[in-house]
Amino acid sequence: MATPAASAQKIYKTDIAVGRAGNGTGINERGGYGGLATGALLNPLTQVTPGVKIATETTDVCAGTVVSFLATAVNGGTTPLFQWQLNGVNVGTNAPQYSNSALVNGDMISCIMTSNDPNATPPIVTSNTITMTVNPLVTPSVTITASQNPVQANMGVSLTATVTNGGTAPIYQWLLNGAFVGSNSSTYNYIPANNDIVRCVVTSNAACVTTSIADRLIVINVIPTAAVAELGNEQTALSLYPNPNNGRFALKGTLKNKSRHATVVEIYNALGRSVYRQEFEPGSSVYERQIVLPGTLSDGAYFLKMNDGINNDIIRFTVTGVE
Repeated sequence: MATPAASAQKIYKTDIAVGRAGNGTGINERGGYGGLATGALLNPLTQVTPGVKIATETTDVCAGTVVSFLATAVNGGTTPLFQWQLNGVNVGTNAPQYSNSALVNGDMISCIMTSNDPNATPPIVTSNTITMTVNPLVTPSVTITASQNPVQANMGVSLTATVTNGGTAPIYQWLLNGAFVGSNSSTYNYIPANNDIVRCVVTSNAACVTTSIADRLIVINVIPTAAVAELGNEQTALSLYPNPNNGRFALKGTLKNKSRHATVVEIYNALGRSVYRQEFEPGSSVYERQIVLPGTLSDGAYFLKMNDGINNDIIRFTVTGVE
């Protein structure tokens, strides 16, 4: 009897059952390739190729985000086994889902699936690999810079807000003494009154922030025009030199009338914060002092205010190369 060639796609298994001999004796024989005898049954068993694919909603997340992965098996049998891997190290449990909230940038996720289908070849397969992009969390902040501070009375001031980690389109809200003013702009211009409190609240639209709100305030000091004119033109000739300087300079003034009050020298930075203050007892009509500013100051514009208890005088100077 001729033996047919084995199929490349199917395996044939032959069940041969021969019986009903004349003497009642039965022969039961299984196996082998060959022709079919009387009563033979042919059961093809199809060879299958298993597979597994993993997916997640997004591969670009913020640090601390819970990321879930789902494995989909093909020809995994009735109870496939799942082994998740993070950067080649076994993690998770025997489940088609895996979650992690501690991923870092560049982490690689994959899954090994073992099929229990008896016709699976090979029974163990590895999924695709997902590489994660994890962005660090940032905190927005804002600073306010004044075009001048202190400001002479009836003079305008321009305030500029500079935002860090504000995203592509931050939203600005200005407040003057608690009331909403200005517009959605990084600048606010107005004519101030003394001790005005100006605040800027910024809403960041950056993707990964610890908080979306940042705010900062500045106090505006206004010097009355009359007081400045009286002291500057009638009472004293105040000079500061050198200007610019490195934080060390001389201050000299000649009072027309001998002051009966203590003289206070105070220096403000561009944000209106006092960075230096010294009080001198009443003395002669000639005022001369050497002033040394703290070495922690940064380069920039500063304002010196001298007050003799009655009048004020203001000098703007520049500090550069603080020692």
